[in-house]
Amino acid sequence: MLGEPMRVSRIAEGRILANRGDGNADLTVQISGPLGRGKLDEWAQEENGKWQVCGLQFESSDGSTSITLVDESLTHCEPE
Repeated sequence: MLGEPMRVSRIAEGRILANRGDGNADLTVQISGPLGRGKLDEWAQEENGKWQVCGLQFESSDGSTSITLVDESLTHCEPE
């Protein structure tokens, strides 16, 4: 959809809350390619020092396209 090569922003926006190997993260990363731009919205959880992606969504910069890449209802993550 964005074409190749894709470029990923080195800076993520959002929040990470972690304490002694357990935590949550809600992050947004900007991505772009020769055919367009968009963002990835990620929700992840840490348990016993290991992170798991709980939800991952792509949204185009014009808002016309939204694609679920990791469906949170199919993961073993606990709601925040």
